Amino acid sequence: MFLTGTSLKFGIIQKTIYLERMSVLSQIGQPNDVATSFAQEIMTKNNWHVNDDEWGHDASELVQGNENAVSVEPSTRYDDHDDYNHFVGDAGELKNWHFRTIDPDYFPSVPHGHWENRDKPKLDAYLGWVYEGSKQTGRLKRKSIVDLWNNEKFRKMAAEAIKYYLTNHPHYKGWRVADPLRLPRRRKPF
Repeated sequence: MFLTGTSLKFGIIQKTIYLERMSVLSQIGQPNDVATSFAQEIMTKNNWHVNDDEWGHDASELVQGNENAVSVEPSTRYDDHDDYNHFVGDAGELKNWHFRTIDPDYFPSVPHGHWENRDKPKLDAYLGWVYEGSKQTGRLKRKSIVDLWNNEKFRKMAAEAIKYYLTNHPHYKGWRVADPLRLPRRRKPF
């Protein structure tokens, strides 16, 4: 815990990694342990939930026959970079966030949002973190991200954005999950 805190303080790790480590500590520690209580307190202060680092995937589900899985055809080409397909959030915290199907940038996630279709700030579509450059400057509520992934139009756009990236950037190794075409499962609204 000390090394993780020191790593965050000196910029060796980002806040997301720090919170993921606190999440693990809160799950594996003894309930009455000071470190476990500290980790849970840090998570609460940062509006971080234990499931946030799991992307909503159920390990018992198989990709075959999974309603959340999408397929990609290797022959598909996305060469027309001027023809951006958009999904624009229209309510609450998602209002004015634009998500592009064809976006050569992978940071902070594929897909990611652009505030009012500008280059900055950007939104991690999976964890809800808002970035100004590489610095985390805020976070959307978990409910907003769940609502985003429950939206059918967004899911279709996200699947196309992932297909585009897999097709046009086949050497990219930064995927957070083994199968990037497996979208987060739909969740019941809070």
